Amino acid sequence: MGGRPVGMGERRRRPPRPRGRRLARHPVDVNGGAFTAADLLQRAQDLHRAYSGLRHEILDVVTAPGRLVVAFQMLGTHIGPLATPLGTVPPTGADVAIRTIDALALRTDTPG
Repeated sequence: MGGRPVGMGERRRRPPRPRGRRLARHPVDVNGGAFTAADLLQRAQDLHRAYSGLRHEILDVVTAPGRLVVAFQMLGTHIGPLATPLGTVPPTGADVAIRTIDALALRTDTPG
């Protein structure tokens, strides 16, 4: 009724693993605090709930051995509550441009 039953001579393929999954196995330092991959995912989901049309514009990229620095701005409309260390900011309906700099330390010797 409606579809073929699973297992009728057809093998299902596993979806490919996302790139970088191995790198996110261990907590990373963000502003002096340890964040797991789940923490980072939650943070991204919170941003997308707080801002509609969220997009990023790369302003500059600087590289050095073992380092990557990315300056960018996040653009969107503030439509939902945004939790911050200083409290929750209620939605304003305003268009925002938030300048951000991410400084990453890159490692090639990933621990077991």
